[in-house]
Amino acid sequence: MPQSSLTKLKGAANVYTFRDFILLPGRSELEPREIDLATRLTEKIKLSIPVVSSPMDTVTEWKMAVALARVGGVGVVHRNMTIEDQVSNLRKVKNARIEPKSADEAGKPLVGASVSPLDPKRCRAVDSVADFLVCDVAHFHNSNVIKAAAKVLPDLSGDFIVGNVGTKAAVRDIVRELPRVDGFRAGIGSGSVCVTSELTRVGAPTLYAVAEVATALSMLKLDIPVMGDGGIRSPGDASLALAAGASSVMLGALLAGCDESPGPVVTIQGRRMKVHRGMASAAARKVRFALDRYSVPSKGLDEGVEAYVPANGGVEQTITTFCDGLRAAFGYGGAKSIRDLWNVASFGLVSPHGSVELGAHSPSLRRPMVG
Repeated sequence: MPQSSLTKLKGAANVYTFRDFILLPGRSELEPREIDLATRLTEKIKLSIPVVSSPMDTVTEWKMAVALARVGGVGVVHRNMTIEDQVSNLRKVKNARIEPKSADEAGKPLVGASVSPLDPKRCRAVDSVADFLVCDVAHFHNSNVIKAAAKVLPDLSGDFIVGNVGTKAAVRDIVRELPRVDGFRAGIGSGSVCVTSELTRVGAPTLYAVAEVATALSMLKLDIPVMGDGGIRSPGDASLALAAGASSVMLGALLAGCDESPGPVVTIQGRRMKVHRGMASAAARKVRFALDRYSVPSKGLDEGVEAYVPANGGVEQTITTFCDGLRAAFGYGGAKSIRDLWNVASFGLVSPHGSVELGAHSPSLRRPMVG
């Protein structure tokens, strides 16, 4: 056994998750309604709210993207379909007759497309319609993926968000080897229907990944926006990701139950539900168009699961509630904007007992004994 094994174990990094931290309260000068959630998605693209929908085939097609543009976020159309169908979805968004809060220079709704650099034909096709491309590779810090991206990038006009990544080393290598990077997508293995880390014991939880990427960019003196992706179950999780250096967050499960997500509503034991599945689940892999999201050796490994989420109505109400939660968190923390949050946020490390106390923990009501 290598002599350094014990040293490596003793010197292991603390890889924290959303469950491990809270934001500590700070002095606030504003009411929650006065807090500004505007942000940058990329170096060029601005959003009214820091919300991006995940490019999953049970989350984002054209209806979801239109709904998010209407409320100030943005959708990323998944690629688990033919190139022609993905382009068609993008065009439906661009042609939607709405008054979007997220709009391009012509006033049309903003929309993104998920791509893999290993599929240059798709990259070029969707680039002709989409405002930006989101690299949809489970582990971008891979020499073949980086080389493929470097080759196709000169042909693309839209902004290019690199992902997924989770370490400072990944950031350093990528910015050195690519001609441009317009954003980073941070987080590996934290999605609610992703079991990559469970199966492989490899991952970079989103909070840790965001902090790593943001720190690396600061060290390199680069002002590239970071998107936190995976495991964001509440406005509180999103606030932690934003405080750690993210400019936006990507939502999957929270949007999968909305009316605008793909797929029908089903009734299970009297409850209205919708299907939500990981892109490495057996069901998603059968469609086959996004198989190159995962490495060649793992093509036979299901790194995702399929589940049901409650059908929860329209995107507008879901996002309104979510953003109300964000503003409340900012207000408690004493931050008036996302950039301000980066400067004033203070983190608290939660003990196991603290985790219990922070949740609902009232004792069960007991009926008095008779006799």
